Amino acid sequence: MLSGWAFPPDSTAIYHKVVSGETLPGIAKKYHVKESQIKQWNKLTSPNLFIAQRLIVGYKHNPQQQIVAENMSQADSLRKVAANKPKVTPPVVKPKVPEKLAPPKAPVEVVSNGLASWSNNITPTNQYAALFNGAPEGTIIKVTCTSTNKAVYVKVIGLITDAYPADNIIIMTKIAADKLGVTDQDFECSLSFTKE
Repeated sequence: MLSGWAFPPDSTAIYHKVVSGETLPGIAKKYHVKESQIKQWNKLTSPNLFIAQRLIVGYKHNPQQQIVAENMSQADSLRKVAANKPKVTPPVVKPKVPEKLAPPKAPVEVVSNGLASWSNNITPTNQYAALFNGAPEGTIIKVTCTSTNKAVYVKVIGLITDAYPADNIIIMTKIAADKLGVTDQDFECSLSFTKE
């Protein structure tokens, strides 16, 4: 609490509510301030008070400001300690030389000839798809019919199972076979695709 006339701007007012029988000199004595200070802080023109009147009777420092000040002084102390610390140079670390990687393998073009067939049992029936045992699913294969010399690209969607003749190298959807212009269900073809 401040006993001077002026108060700092970062202070908080202390209030007192007047009760019956209290006087200005008694309130000033209770809070250890002068009557003239209470008059000035509350802009009173007379010493007369009324019940439930709210008076400023002093000011206290804002504790948050004190905490900030304490933290700032701690920060100054830490800065001084850091400034006096000897500087340590980190050791020089040589960057690792990357190992030479083997050049990527060039893709291999695979070409084969054999007997092809089409089936209505391959789904989806409305796509250029095929069953093939010589490449993983997703591989795109160019199929060329040797009798019509027409070609179509089909996507491998699975393996040829025992349900199909063993001598067929590829089984495709009917829509793909129609693109080749074949008239028979079995026909001679050549296949080509890229293998990683």
